[in-house]
Amino acid sequence: MKYRARILIVDDEPLMCESLKLLLNTDGYDVQTTSQAQQTLELFSKDDFDLVLLDVNLPEINGLQLIDHIKQYSPETFIIMMTGQASVDTTIASLRKGAFDYLRKPFEHEKLLNTVNNAVNQKKLQRDRRHAEEKLRKAHEELEKRVEERTTELALANAKLRQEIEERKRAELKLQQTNEEVKNFVQVVSHDLKNPIISVQGFSSRLIKNYKEILGEKGLHYLEHIMTNAHRMELLVSDLLTLSMIGRVELKFKEISCHKLAKNLTSNLQTRLKAKGIELFSNNNLPTISCDGERLYQVFENLLVNAIKFIDNSRTPRIEIGYSDNGKTHVFHVKDNGIGIDSKHHRQIFEMFSRLKEIEDEEGTGLGLPIVHKIVSSLGGKVWVESEKGNGAAFYFSLPKDNGA
Repeated sequence: MKYRARILIVDDEPLMCESLKLLLNTDGYDVQTTSQAQQTLELFSKDDFDLVLLDVNLPEINGLQLIDHIKQYSPETFIIMMTGQASVDTTIASLRKGAFDYLRKPFEHEKLLNTVNNAVNQKKLQRDRRHAEEKLRKAHEELEKRVEERTTELALANAKLRQEIEERKRAELKLQQTNEEVKNFVQVVSHDLKNPIISVQGFSSRLIKNYKEILGEKGLHYLEHIMTNAHRMELLVSDLLTLSMIGRVELKFKEISCHKLAKNLTSNLQTRLKAKGIELFSNNNLPTISCDGERLYQVFENLLVNAIKFIDNSRTPRIEIGYSDNGKTHVFHVKDNGIGIDSKHHRQIFEMFSRLKEIEDEEGTGLGLPIVHKIVSSLGGKVWVESEKGNGAAFYFSLPKDNGA
């Protein structure tokens, strides 16, 4: 709805009041009239007006004096003075007191309407500016409030972050100390365990060499059992040491040619491969990747040793090393045509000291595949097996291309 400006006409001539009211009402204004100064002030005490048409000569009080009283009630109300006896001094005095304009009676209707419209438009601009300033003030206060709140939140967050950083530093230091203690403990225990094992192996070898005839067949059989178990104990200690060090020793990433790594493995395992008549194939697409060479070699070695151990002698033994590019990851596999693994054991074989009852494994420690799992996990990858009993096994492991090295 369009705003109707409110106008008050103050003139002691009733005919003039009614004439002006009719004219201004016709032009869309909300008009009230009064002929008395006191009534004017009473109206202002109860209500607001945008514009006052004020006669200079009133019976009770001079119009110039009434300007001061009106401004006390409503400083922003516009005032247009009217008089039939205009003088330069009166005009200047009214303007100095804050009157918007001055009209001399008698005046043309068009001139009156133009002067009133001009005053009302100025009043509207003043009101709009005041509203805009108020809106801007509130927005500024709201912004300051939000900035203050956000500053407080950031201060609390920074304090919390500093506390978390300090706690993390302390935790990292404690973990580093614990890791160092564990590392030293494992090395000491490993050394202390290996020494008696080496002694058992050494004395057993000397007994066989120097007292073979005296021991006889039964004695030699017992000694062979002693040496076999001593060898297994040596492997177990070695695997436990390896397992304990994974994740505690900093990884050393560099460019590793998987093709050369496969050739080295084939050469190092040649004796075991020939003993079982196994053909080992390496795909030509084996890539060069950024990785810890020692750990990667150990993963492949453990998987190949596992495949060799459980190869099916009734077939033409075959092992394959392969690779596929899976976008963000490298995926390697070691496949064999051995005895296979029942699907119900696929998760169990990666657990420590897990040895399936239906598989005879006098050589193993039960830590080969858990070591593979832990190394691959430490490199940010995954390892899994696809196999059925009697149909060979395919061990897969993935490594991220972006390893943060």
